[in-house]
Amino acid sequence: MRIILIGVISGLFALLPRCSFGQKISIDARNVTLITTLEHIKKQAEINFFYNDQVMAHALPVSIQIKDAELEDVLKRIFVTQPIQYKIRDKVVVLSLKPELTADIPQLLREKKKIILCLVDARSGQAISGANLYQSSKNPAISDQMGHVTLINPLLTDTIHIHHIGYQDIHFLLRDLPSQLIALVPFNNQLNEVLVTGIVNRNKYNFTSAVTVMSGATLKMLDNRNIINSISTLDPSFALIANNLRGSDPNKLGQIELRGKTSISGLQVENQYANDPNQPLFILDGFESTLSQITELDINRIATVTLLKDAASSALYGARSANGVVVVETVKPQAGDLNIYYNADVNLELADLSDYNMMNSTEKVDFERLSGRFESVVKDEPNSQVVVSGDQFMLDRLYNQRNTWAQEGINTYWLDNPLQTGFSQNHSLYLQGGNNDWQVGGGGNYKDIHGVMKGTGRNNWGAWGDIGYRKGKWNIRAKSFLSGYHSYGSPTSNFADYVKQNPYYREGDTAKYLATVPTVDDSQTSIEEPNHIYNDLQNSFSRGSEWNFQQNIVALWQLNPQWQFSANLQVQGGQNTQKAFISPKDTRFDNQNAKLKGSYDYLRQNRKAYQGNIMATWNKTFRQKHILTVNGRAEIQENDLNLKGYTLKGFPSNADGNPSQSYQAQPVILPPLESPPTIRRIDALASANYTYDHRYFADATWRIDGSTQFGSAHRYASFWSAGIGWNVNREPFMRSLNTISLFRLRINTGLTGNQNFGSFASTIAYTHLSDSSLFGQGLVHNTLGNPQLRWQNTQQTNLGMDLELWDQRFSLTINLYKKNTDPLIATINLPASNGTTNFTMNVGILKVSGLDAIWRFSPIYRPREQVIWTIGATMSMYKSQYEGLAALLKSQNQDLLLNNSLFRFMDGNSPDDLWAVPSQGIDPSSGREVFMTKDGKHTFNYDQNDIVVVGNSRPLAEGILSSFFNYKALTFGVYMRYVMRNARFNEALYNKVENITYDELSDNQDSRALYNRWKVPGDIARFKGISITDYTPISSRFIQKESYLSGESISISYEFEGNIHNWLHTASIHKLRLTLYMNDVFRLSNILAERGTEYPFSRTFSGSISMIF
Repeated sequence: MRIILIGVISGLFALLPRCSFGQKISIDARNVTLITTLEHIKKQAEINFFYNDQVMAHALPVSIQIKDAELEDVLKRIFVTQPIQYKIRDKVVVLSLKPELTADIPQLLREKKKIILCLVDARSGQAISGANLYQSSKNPAISDQMGHVTLINPLLTDTIHIHHIGYQDIHFLLRDLPSQLIALVPFNNQLNEVLVTGIVNRNKYNFTSAVTVMSGATLKMLDNRNIINSISTLDPSFALIANNLRGSDPNKLGQIELRGKTSISGLQVENQYANDPNQPLFILDGFESTLSQITELDINRIATVTLLKDAASSALYGARSANGVVVVETVKPQAGDLNIYYNADVNLELADLSDYNMMNSTEKVDFERLSGRFESVVKDEPNSQVVVSGDQFMLDRLYNQRNTWAQEGINTYWLDNPLQTGFSQNHSLYLQGGNNDWQVGGGGNYKDIHGVMKGTGRNNWGAWGDIGYRKGKWNIRAKSFLSGYHSYGSPTSNFADYVKQNPYYREGDTAKYLATVPTVDDSQTSIEEPNHIYNDLQNSFSRGSEWNFQQNIVALWQLNPQWQFSANLQVQGGQNTQKAFISPKDTRFDNQNAKLKGSYDYLRQNRKAYQGNIMATWNKTFRQKHILTVNGRAEIQENDLNLKGYTLKGFPSNADGNPSQSYQAQPVILPPLESPPTIRRIDALASANYTYDHRYFADATWRIDGSTQFGSAHRYASFWSAGIGWNVNREPFMRSLNTISLFRLRINTGLTGNQNFGSFASTIAYTHLSDSSLFGQGLVHNTLGNPQLRWQNTQQTNLGMDLELWDQRFSLTINLYKKNTDPLIATINLPASNGTTNFTMNVGILKVSGLDAIWRFSPIYRPREQVIWTIGATMSMYKSQYEGLAALLKSQNQDLLLNNSLFRFMDGNSPDDLWAVPSQGIDPSSGREVFMTKDGKHTFNYDQNDIVVVGNSRPLAEGILSSFFNYKALTFGVYMRYVMRNARFNEALYNKVENITYDELSDNQDSRALYNRWKVPGDIARFKGISITDYTPISSRFIQKESYLSGESISISYEFEGNIHNWLHTASIHKLRLTLYMNDVFRLSNILAERGTEYPFSRTFSGSISMIF
């Protein structure tokens, strides 16, 4: 009846004369109802809208910004994405459903004609593209950009199953179809509903594993440089270990640990083919990758990053997953019109010198005077090659000269001399488009990086192409990726040399020596004081380049809703080249023959590899409550490395690094005779997941791996995991508690492995002898293979809880874990009579236990209005200890003692323990240090037998404090890292406050050496007498407990949408996002200790612009 009435009224309006609308209309609305929008128009245009409730029930939210526009233009903009059409009749606009949504469904079913369904989000009303629709009698179909999906020749008995990531599945009989408009209900957390592990996909709410999923957009909101920094900010278990030597060096990869160590660092088979034994496994688009490739990956390509932190998920990767797995998925092309994505990122880096506390000119001259530099007193210093001069006249003149320079205001701040404002830019372009059958995407990026030290930087580049084909039961995708870099720097550039340079010397001095210092010996000679930066002024260089090519092919065959088969293949190759030239003028060649001065090193590594796998997946729902998923998989993999190189010595003084300028050539001496053994792996996997009524769930994995890296007696090993979980919030007795949206308990355990060590562990390797004989060049053992070498396995157990309250306004995730690595793999020392000094074997156990937690709360939570303020905190803490290895590593511990190392391999102690003799401070009467023996007595005598554990370099706790505010299109985030009580050896106190020999008085020193050292009897001081220049042993006095707070990421962003801002719509720009960043902008610490001693850390200020056309 209503439809007839609408038709009659429309016909009457058609008889009236048409009128033009002269009023201009302006609207600024975001996610408001269609009715509200029409009311705004009605007030401005004096026009009425005619519709019924049935039509308006299909209306979608409206976002539009338009100013002074004609009515027709406004209506076109509003209804282009609506399932509603309009007709203007005089001053009435009549609304009705679009024809494709008004079909007579029963009649179409009887006639077996096509039916068009429209899929929308039940909350936002937005169309859903890419959803999978399974029709029992036909091939699967996929919804397009408008959310439309077509059923061809439907049958009354057909069963429809609709699935899309982030939404609840829908099942119904076609004869019961209520409407062509189907609303899919999103899960509470759309991103985390489906976990992409790189092998199998799991529903997060029915999976027992501890995982963290991060979107590419979230990662880029924190840092636009690379994803490694952002991951460490978002998840407390992912630790990016600060490199205190190389700081922000753009050519240095980070050191990463996921839930601590599982291996002995420094005692693996060290060669150019080994990885960090504590580094997690990286998976890129389903295939194994490297830290270098992930770090250089354009952050704009990232779709999601998933951290697999325990055995339930990482056991899928068996022998390579003891350190956890980082799964990176890149953006895949989607069906629809051609879209162009452009991103530009700009970074400014300023060196952070706030931890340096060097003397100025006046302080340095005063320090030299108090230290006895200008006194003609002979001291007994057997470790010093210089004896204090007795020529007082020359010493007085030297003092007066330096003091005059200081008084004249010569105060060169050498720390600024090698620095520059680092400028980097990254440009990324991506195009995608296609239809339901074909999807195509491609793009590239170029990143130019200049570090904060002059002459350092790199250029990263990449190009990629994707093509996908989805037709019927087949889904085939091919991805090609070509990437590389060029790096540049200097092997002689060391920031520490500039730190040592005295401030009373003028900038611009390029001489090898800057002053003559009197000495006393039989011939009354003198010595030259060196110019510490002389070597950096020469034309030495280091350059590197690399290219990598990958071709991935993935094929999926969906036999029916229960069975799916897949096959994946990757072929890759690449080359890495490194060149380093050291000028013959470098001071390291001062005492060598002129024909041997200067060196040139060339190394080239070629790599080729392939990996392939096949998998079958079966999924079945029984009686609407039992869901069982089973996966079976087999894989093969091969890596072939080849390294060639040479070393040239002897260059003319004016050589520029051309190898042809060398006087002679020497063959490079490599550890292996030829290429390393080709590494081959093979594995088989079975995995299952069971869910009952979405309340109880369990999963299990079994895998067997074979690898040529291990001894012939242990080629194969099996790995497994099992876990159970309980969604408590889905119990009937919890349904009355509306405040709890998620309460899940889970526990799992399993066995995983580690293969991040060199390829010679079980192989005898040879080295060329440097000399040849009449019979040719000889060989000698370099390493002795161990055919009995067993796999390094880690037993892991995780107990976790996930809690969400008030519709995700509050969330808390806690994980308690234990990791037990047994056996470890290490290289021990052998007597020379064995013909080799190294032997790889299984030794001891490493136990780790810890906790990580993530908490978030939203004091302001109005998602419908897009106004949310969320505060949060993360925390990580763990401890570890060795067992059963001290006797085997006795010689290694002796070497560590002789080298003044703070670490030991001792049963019952942690790999992070710091060992030293306890100190009781400085004796006020003499200025000497007082030590404490193991039996508690005080003594002036240092004894290595009194060395004990005095601290642990692992923090008591660390994590992130965050605040994130979202107001419609504006976002603002602050993330600060806190670290509590980690023991740290303060190298500045040891080398630049004390332990300053007479020779080192020629170097600039920390100002605490002047103000905080003992001077006269009765002084209460932290450091020994200022005139003591003999050797100072390491004691607990130089190990401090540090706590700090740093500004890891501060960002602000605003997004403009084309359907809201008319100026963007005119320029054909769908979206525009502007973001400003500040990274590492402050660091508040309770101690003053130098960081970045060879290459400084930096503070970064960045901007980013993203556009979609």
